[in-house]
Amino acid sequence: MLQLKIGDIRDFPFVEAPDQRLINDGFSLLQELHAVTPQGELTETGRQLSRIPADPRLGRMLLAAGKEGALRELLVIVSALSVQDPRERPADKQQAADEKHRQWQDKHSDFTALLNLWNTMEAQRQELGRNPFDRYCRQQFVSPLRIREWRDLHHQLHRYCRELKLPENRDPADYPAIHRALLTGLLGQVGFRHDDREFLGPRNRKFHVFPASGLFKKPPKWLMAAEIIETSKLYSHVNAAIEPEWLQELAAHLVKKSYSEPHYSARRGQVMAFEQQTLYGLPILSRKPCNYSAIDPPACRDIFIRAALVEGEYRGKGAFFGHNQSMQENLEDMESRIRRRDVLVDDEVMYQFYQERLPAHIVNLKGFEKWRTEAEKQDPRLLWMDESLLIQRELDEDLETQYPDHLEWQGTAYPLSYHFEPGHPEDGVSVTVPVSILHQLPNYRFEWLVPGMLRDKCIALIKGLPKSLRRHFVPVPGFVDKALAGLKADDFPLAESLGQQLKRLSGVTVADGQWQQVELEPIYSVNIRLTDEQGELLAMGRNLTELKATYRGRVSQTINESSVDSIEKKDLSGWTFDELPTSFTIRQQGLAIRTYPALVCDGNRVDLKLLDNPARAANETVRGLLKLYQLSYPQGVKYLRKTLLKGCDLSLKAAHFQGREQLLGSLIDAAYYRSLIEGNAVPRNRQAFEQQLLEGKAEIAGAALELEKLVLSCLPLRADVYRVIKKLGFVVLPAVSDINRQIDGLFRDGFLLDVPAEWLQQYPRYLKAILARLEKLPGQPEKDRQTLQQLTKLEDRLYPCFGKWDDLADDVRKEMWQHYFMLQEYRVSLFAQQLGTRMPVSEKRITAHWFELESMLAGT
Repeated sequence: MLQLKIGDIRDFPFVEAPDQRLINDGFSLLQELHAVTPQGELTETGRQLSRIPADPRLGRMLLAAGKEGALRELLVIVSALSVQDPRERPADKQQAADEKHRQWQDKHSDFTALLNLWNTMEAQRQELGRNPFDRYCRQQFVSPLRIREWRDLHHQLHRYCRELKLPENRDPADYPAIHRALLTGLLGQVGFRHDDREFLGPRNRKFHVFPASGLFKKPPKWLMAAEIIETSKLYSHVNAAIEPEWLQELAAHLVKKSYSEPHYSARRGQVMAFEQQTLYGLPILSRKPCNYSAIDPPACRDIFIRAALVEGEYRGKGAFFGHNQSMQENLEDMESRIRRRDVLVDDEVMYQFYQERLPAHIVNLKGFEKWRTEAEKQDPRLLWMDESLLIQRELDEDLETQYPDHLEWQGTAYPLSYHFEPGHPEDGVSVTVPVSILHQLPNYRFEWLVPGMLRDKCIALIKGLPKSLRRHFVPVPGFVDKALAGLKADDFPLAESLGQQLKRLSGVTVADGQWQQVELEPIYSVNIRLTDEQGELLAMGRNLTELKATYRGRVSQTINESSVDSIEKKDLSGWTFDELPTSFTIRQQGLAIRTYPALVCDGNRVDLKLLDNPARAANETVRGLLKLYQLSYPQGVKYLRKTLLKGCDLSLKAAHFQGREQLLGSLIDAAYYRSLIEGNAVPRNRQAFEQQLLEGKAEIAGAALELEKLVLSCLPLRADVYRVIKKLGFVVLPAVSDINRQIDGLFRDGFLLDVPAEWLQQYPRYLKAILARLEKLPGQPEKDRQTLQQLTKLEDRLYPCFGKWDDLADDVRKEMWQHYFMLQEYRVSLFAQQLGTRMPVSEKRITAHWFELESMLAGT
């Protein structure tokens, strides 16, 4: 009626007017086929459709086929869709019919199956006469009558297409061309598989693939259907797989577009958004990035200013940006140092600055750069911010002193950085340290943080004390201010220094152990950023001791790799080198690395090596000197080997010693140590080395005889202990195991050299105490077990510390021996009180001393 121009169908005076709903459905279909506009006006496609006497959907497919180059195939499919399916499926021969029909089936498209059927039938029709052809059709469960109807309709449609001058393809069309043409007539009958078997179609319609379809077993993600019919379920018939991208083009006049998450893309220099397209409510495109500038220019301008210029995603060439960012970063750094967010103005102030200067049409980087280039010719500093604009509160003048950029210690400047973000791994102050100089870091200096944070840390330390102590220092800030006047940052534990000042002010003593129990927030410990040779972050942590232990090998490797100007020597037989300095600086990759020369004994050879730990270097040097003295004065060694422990083999065996040779070596080492090294300064040149040897070698034999006398006094007592243990058997196994551990500790390898002489003299008394314990043991095993539990708790915390023995300084070693022998004296007081103790000893005294020792160990 639109083509004939006889008026609007809704106003036409029908004798029996059709239902208005049917008219509306008709217009909706024509609009879907792009035959009419939303205003009901006929389009060019609609005018062509009016000349094809077929269902509008099918006619639309033919028109599209001409453009896609698939008209020959579409004429076959459209004519097939216009007649009853020629394939028959008798109720009594359904399985046989299915087997025959399977030869034409296509797993991607039922429309292709119709093409396959047509091609087979045409080939057979041309080879066979009419009757044989009919018989062939019936054998294949195909109706010959419907085949002829199909062919007749095909010829008719072919004639109409020629009249419309639709181009017919000579070469076979491919799958996309055929199915894109079909899709133009089936835009309302597509579906997306959102469940295992269920499809979601336009207008929220849910359906399933019909079981007879070739796509039933393996349904695609997207499909179109020739028709959707409701029986027991809503089923789609004659299906084909499609690509959702086809819908974006073919249904462009139907889709509704929406945009979400507009954002600035620094890479593209423009505001982007995510586009979503829906076809009758069915999403056919999700989160496609698109240029948002043409969609909402005012919003794009706002986003560009905020993201690119205020938040720092600008990638242009304007010098203004570097200036403004530098000022902001400086103020943010100041905020991180003072741990306050009220120095830099908020983003809105900076937004208004740019908002007032940028023209309304600026929505992307390209437009901004073009405008800026011209505007800066008139005013080069048009976009430069002043500090007065960015700062909202005045800063203290001594801020650089309170929060310095670096911390200097013994000629090395360690760079500091600040971060203010509670909970962040780098919250607080951080120091960046190359791994090659990790060993040079002071043990305690970083506890003092920086001047601006020291007061808060001291307040936190005092507030963390038990209330019984804390009440003596009220008000806390007042006491801290007075204490700080007497404090100076140094490589000494902060808590101990603070405790000394508090004692001076109040007379109250805070024990080291009580300071150690205070738990502080992470910001009150410096965060150490360890970097490798390339400056890349290697590790990060706030426990310097753990970092030093973990990366000791890395530091040693760095030192060993530095061979230029090294003073290292190998296989020394005497003092054949110049001097033994206390420290030696090597240079590697521009860094001054402090090392500590040491005489290292390796079996029967001595090497001069550079070490990373001064305490270890001192300890190694003692053993190295010992071996050098023996190599320089071998006559003393030879004499002692002949005379010491002569004829004692049986006594040693009875006392469960490993053998004469091992004990003899320990005796000789101890004799040389007492005569030549103990109490003397470490010789640093050949003259001092030879002078000490000359003065002390006469005393070696006497020292050896004195040590031999001590060992011989212990032999019968050790033998008695093992004899009693053998008699007791397994009845008192826990006590026996403890005694064996005690003896192994007292008589460890090298005990004559390592154990201080004052404590070696007590060994006979300790063995007598063991014998007294064994004598009482059968009568009071339960009491012994309870006492043992008490002892084990005290001893188990000490023994692991001997694993760090080689790295401990002399003063720490002395206190470890003190603690070890306090435990031995405690054993005497518990098991053989009648023998008496060398000092007053109790569990309380031992615990108090342990806290002091633990504090010393923490700094190693």
